[in-house]
Amino acid sequence: QAYIERVGSECVAEDIPFFLEILAYDEEISDAGSVEYAKVKPRKVIEAMKVFSDPRFNIDVLKVEVPVNVKYVEGTVKLKLLTSLKHKKKRLTFHTST
Repeated sequence: QAYIERVGSECVAEDIPFFLEILAYDEEISDAGSVEYAKVKPRKVIEAMKVFSDPRFNIDVLKVEVPVNVKYVEGTVKLKLLTSLKHKKKRLTFHTST
């Protein structure tokens, strides 16, 4: 945070806008595409937004990631496609000729 605060101060001194993109992560969960991370991602993104929206950072534009993994959101096309593919795989049977 000290580094970001310093960059913000330098942007003010140079009269240039400060654009910052934050990416949330969890030190305990290595797979950002997992269902475990999907459960904590909204809280992580919101917490990061709260921290870096503080005026002391002098951030002009704060870009944040989507706080959910749409792969796990009911009703999305991606979830429907993944569910459909899983059901199709279960129905497939393989026959070998002897």
